[in-house]
Amino acid sequence: LIASIETAKPARCQVIVLALVLGAYENRADKGLWRYADRGVRLYLEFLRELGHQLVPVELAALGELNSDDIDIDNPTATTEPDAQQQPEAA
Repeated sequence: LIASIETAKPARCQVIVLALVLGAYENRADKGLWRYADRGVRLYLEFLRELGHQLVPVELAALGELNSDDIDIDNPTATTEPDAQQQPEAA
């Protein structure tokens, strides 16, 4: 990595630094992040969403946008709430 940085152009160095910073944030975001979600983790999750990452329920709970009790622990990408877009069947 050091050898790559020494010969890299400034734009490439910025990408490398961004990767290191994002890696540090990812390291801080452990499985219990929804319980404490400090400001840094919240900013990181909001940044990921701005980039187009679809946040999973535990990430939404970390942001305070979803109650953690509504997360289906057997299927962590789903919630126990009914799908808001689902239309009732006609009788």
